Amino acid sequence: MCPLAKTESDLKEAEDIRANDYLTMLFNTEELPHTVTRLGEKRVAPRNLRKMPSQAEQRHGRLQLLGNSGPMLEVKRFIKSVAPVDCNVLLHGESGTGKGVVARQIHLNSARANRPFVVADCSALAPSVMESELFGHVKGSFTSAHSDRKGYFETADTGTIFLDEIGELPLELQGKLLRVVEDHLVTKLGTAQGKKVDVRIIAATNRNLEEMVDRGTFRRDLFHRLNVIQITLPPLRKRREDISVLIDHFLHYYAAKLGLAAIPEGARATLEARKDYDWPGNVRELENETQRALILGDSQDLPGVAASKTRASRSNVIQVKINLAGGDYQELQQEVLAKFCKQYFEFMLCEHQGNITNIAQTIGMRRTSVQRLVKRHGLNPRYYRMQSL
Repeated sequence: MCPLAKTESDLKEAEDIRANDYLTMLFNTEELPHTVTRLGEKRVAPRNLRKMPSQAEQRHGRLQLLGNSGPMLEVKRFIKSVAPVDCNVLLHGESGTGKGVVARQIHLNSARANRPFVVADCSALAPSVMESELFGHVKGSFTSAHSDRKGYFETADTGTIFLDEIGELPLELQGKLLRVVEDHLVTKLGTAQGKKVDVRIIAATNRNLEEMVDRGTFRRDLFHRLNVIQITLPPLRKRREDISVLIDHFLHYYAAKLGLAAIPEGARATLEARKDYDWPGNVRELENETQRALILGDSQDLPGVAASKTRASRSNVIQVKINLAGGDYQELQQEVLAKFCKQYFEFMLCEHQGNITNIAQTIGMRRTSVQRLVKRHGLNPRYYRMQSL
């Protein structure tokens, strides 16, 4: 509403009825476009504000803690208790149990909710760049350092940093992290001068850090600094009553994200039929299978369905067929070894949903060695990981 104001009493009346703007009776023609522009801005702003909650809901739609089983209610009580207390937290649990979701929920329910939340996946950082990524570097500290750069800790200043897979942090960098934890000082690569930061640390791991401490691969002092409050997240097989709730949530979330007018007939039944499956990949595996079910409908050729049906029969069997007639021993040996390796790593990639770190831990090899062998045999971990669309 934009009334014409003739007198001071008219101006007062315009204010009383909360007019968006007004023009005086003897207005200048040059004033009109500016008033119209102001009016348009005032009308547009509330519309944008009304959209914000739905945008935030869409952005974090999959990052919810769903389920009312006993173990999940315990996790929710934990978050409610620990979130307001500005202390370090250590989350433990199998891959795919939702450690990242819990970390974000702790942040969102803390006094730092409106400050940065920075995720640093230690398992995804190459050792050669890990120090620079975490702590930053100064210009000239190495060949390609053309300018100063903030690390994850400096970026998270006044907020929260989530150190995922903290057990992958090399021993030589654990001392530098300890200084950040104890003194709140970050020292960039290439300088000895520390910078003060105010960061809450939430760390997560699927490894037994206490055993690593005993073996000397993880610093005892750092472990105790991070382990102020600890919780172990339950695997999905320990809270089966939550599976239907998760299926329903992921079906609706990804149907909307994929632009589907309706959930394909049979998709829900396909997933519900697998309730007795152990879900070794936990919630992440269920999430990925939900996407596949939406795309493939009620097809029984879903990779996850096929895997669950044949898991028991193939778990200890690898078949290598070769032609022994007239073959050189050394050549046949190499052929058998190559076929065995490919089948073995195909199996392990399937079992661990493409997680190279988990495979390396399971078979006792270096992560880089597993990566090299997987690449040599033409296998792509992303295929098995089925990242979120």
